[in-house]
Amino acid sequence: MAEQDSTVETEFDVVVVGSGVAALFGAAVAASRGMATCLVEKTDRFGGTSAYSGGAVW
Repeated sequence: MAEQDSTVETEFDVVVVGSGVAALFGAAVAASRGMATCLVEKTDRFGGTSAYSGGAVW
């Protein structure tokens, strides 16, 4: 069986790593200004540290 290349190439203007409050805000601002934006989160839910702290921001 021949191997298939599953690589997808996409260009972004902004790549945001993490999905905490600041990251989500930054991604939203970039997208609202017309920039192609990609947000990457390592866990299975959005929110970063804020999601684990009950929403408290310190």
